[in-house]
Amino acid sequence: MDIIVVPSLMLLKSVLGFSMVIVVSDVILGWLVTANILNVNNQFVCSVVASLATISGLLQKPVRERMPANMGGLDLSPLAFILLASFLEWMLDRVLLRFVM
Repeated sequence: MDIIVVPSLMLLKSVLGFSMVIVVSDVILGWLVTANILNVNNQFVCSVVASLATISGLLQKPVRERMPANMGGLDLSPLAFILLASFLEWMLDRVLLRFVM
């Protein structure tokens, strides 16, 4: 049983880490576009920003649905997503420790 569970949990932990990288990248690129540091008229930049926004939006959709609508114009869903994913990653570490020990 350990031969199936441990790699599956490790894969899930990697997916959570990768999803956090996508969300942070989307937030940083959004700031750079807003500050006019990145030129969205460039086709490559536009496609990267659009694809990251799409993937990040899909990841954050369940969090956005459960957060209050009026947050003073701030979108705190990336922060909530990162906190939730970090907690899940921590829980997976604890479960993996039990299987390995």
